[in-house]
Amino acid sequence: MEKFLVDNVDTVTACSQSLVDKMDEIHPMKKDIEIIHNPWNDLIFQKNNTYDDIYSLKEDWKTNILFAWSLEYRKWIDYFCKAMKTILDKNPNAKIVLSGKYWWSENANSKLSKKEVLAYFNEEDRKKIQFLWLVPYEKMPNVYQHVDICIFPSIYDNYPWVVIESLLMWKAVIWSKNTWITEAVDKGIIYIDPTDIESMINETQILLDNQNEREKMWEIWYKKVKWLNETNIKQFII
Repeated sequence: MEKFLVDNVDTVTACSQSLVDKMDEIHPMKKDIEIIHNPWNDLIFQKNNTYDDIYSLKEDWKTNILFAWSLEYRKWIDYFCKAMKTILDKNPNAKIVLSGKYWWSENANSKLSKKEVLAYFNEEDRKKIQFLWLVPYEKMPNVYQHVDICIFPSIYDNYPWVVIESLLMWKAVIWSKNTWITEAVDKGIIYIDPTDIESMINETQILLDNQNEREKMWEIWYKKVKWLNETNIKQFII
């Protein structure tokens, strides 16, 4: 049905060029597809608001590292765990927070259990891993505000909302170069090859060691994302 529609309608839009390129690998796409990035919710996700630490995340002496996706292989949770094993071993003050939900689709059918996630870590490091599981969308700001570093090493994402939400909340972010966000935010970004575990470890360690660098990058990201959202919204207003 999708192929028929793309071939026979007059106008086709897509939320990212990366989605068009990925679809083109399966079925040749029209050459005049208009790219219109989806706007995002900067009313709920506001860095200047105060959100209670309802999940008891923040401890003054710890740095929280967030993985806010479902625990699926396609989100590269196994590579994340392999990298974070080294990070937790090297950094007594680091803590891992896992938040996200899982839904059924053809692409989302391989999910790690809590037991499988913990199997990547030794007994001492397991004490520094906090599972939040199903966090309501409107409560995610209560998570973002009380973490320090967000890591999203998905093998591919055409429109990663969690990345934008993290930037709106002024968080330090490490993400995969295989995502739409490369089309939007091109400066001050820590892009990694999601299959390169050493790169994930090294970039995380740099952020852990350099609070000033995190703060410098936050402002660059935030300004670009806010500007881009205003531009996106204008495209939907006739």
